[in-house]
Amino acid sequence: MLARVLAAALVVCAPLAGACAGDADIGLAFLEQGKVREAAEYCRRAYQSDSTKALNALAYATTLWNADRAAALYQRVAGDQNADATLRGEALMRLGGMQYARGGYETAYDAFDKAWRMHPSPEAGRFLARAAINKGDLVKAEALLVPVASGDNRAQASHASYLLGNVHFLGQEYDKALTSYSRAARMEDAAHRAPSIAGAALSASMLERKKLARGYRDALAAQYDFYLESRLVDSVETPPLDFEEQDIAARADFSAAAESAGRDAAYTLQVGAFASLANARKLWRTLRKDFDNVTISALRREGKTLHRVRVGSFATEEQAREFGTARLQPGGMTYRVTRK
Repeated sequence: MLARVLAAALVVCAPLAGACAGDADIGLAFLEQGKVREAAEYCRRAYQSDSTKALNALAYATTLWNADRAAALYQRVAGDQNADATLRGEALMRLGGMQYARGGYETAYDAFDKAWRMHPSPEAGRFLARAAINKGDLVKAEALLVPVASGDNRAQASHASYLLGNVHFLGQEYDKALTSYSRAARMEDAAHRAPSIAGAALSASMLERKKLARGYRDALAAQYDFYLESRLVDSVETPPLDFEEQDIAARADFSAAAESAGRDAAYTLQVGAFASLANARKLWRTLRKDFDNVTISALRREGKTLHRVRVGSFATEEQAREFGTARLQPGGMTYRVTRK
């Protein structure tokens, strides 16, 4: 998503900056493909060639493992009055995302609010609304989400409708929550369809509409059985000791590259956990369309096996959280940071 925004900004800044394309452009293209190492090399080269250009600084910051250095570059771009407003707004979005990942919802809200005022895009509005939800400002969140939910962009409308369902559910307006969740659930190609169906089922249950709730749950079980099992199993805390762990990612039908990537890293993002290997494989295949380093790890304890689907390898917990905020949360994917 960030790569697409920045790549679009290349068109804006090219007449003014001339060389703002080139290495930065190539690096962002690699980032869009999930090729982090290649992206880091080209973005570093772009920054070394001219560190004063806002695009080069912003692109380089996205590839840094050091969160403090990245934040410093984002702050520099955000405060650069000569930079394009799209780039300044994206820098603020990144700063807001870092604070959001750390649980600093007030600070995240302020950054997203500045970004939205600078460039009131539907994306900025949705992120601002999420921060507003977490700080308890449901009125603000609803005001931001309603116009996006009724817009023509299906992906944005789906996410906004799902978030509106959350707003109404938290406000105990279960009839409105049901309407919003149902609207998102009807968008069959939407990334938030599974959690929207789950939200609709829960809202119908709160309204004591048992037949409707059962229908939504049956639909969820038929189309997204891995979602139901993941939410059931993943809620159980995994004991830190007394288990044998075996990485099974290198089976014949899995990519060997996933096993070798990030061998020395300490943290990863767990996006699902299943008793059924078949269900784990379903999610694995879906994630492999967008991410290179996706693995399945089997946890065996007391004769039972839990297949955990994981994304990425990170040196620190903070790096893992920031990756989740940037790459997983925008798609509505839930996760938790865990040690490898």
